[in-house]
Amino acid sequence: MQRITITIDHVFDITTSLSRGRQHCTFFNFQSGETSQFGVALPGKPGLENGMTVSALLEESDNWQTLLGWLNHDTGEIVCWSRGPQVLFFLLSFPAAAFLLDLSKQSLNVSVAGFLVLAFCLWTTIRDYIVFSKARRTLTAIKNEEFHLN
Repeated sequence: MQRITITIDHVFDITTSLSRGRQHCTFFNFQSGETSQFGVALPGKPGLENGMTVSALLEESDNWQTLLGWLNHDTGEIVCWSRGPQVLFFLLSFPAAAFLLDLSKQSLNVSVAGFLVLAFCLWTTIRDYIVFSKARRTLTAIKNEEFHLN
């Protein structure tokens, strides 16, 4: 996870849609110095203004398409992806596993394939939950440090 603190000189082409786990989000482009980024997504409707300074967390270094969240230094607003879809999928995996177990009485091959798909989906769900939780904790720590809230 990479932390970048930048001043966004110009924000443009702001739109809202659904992304990452069907969450409502805002897509936008921005320019910071000589660098431009396009199609950046944040959950909800965050305050986006020219001249704002943010500490951003990127899952992959220098890849704004993997933006996990940020802290707006001007307002103290933390914007981070929700873990709700991961929790919901995890809870729904129990009835799915029970269904696959019942299905195994009729067709073992279908059941095994279903369990493999479910296991992969659970692995990615748990991984995302951990990454989003770590991002939220990191942003909160940055905020506490920035605003001396210890």
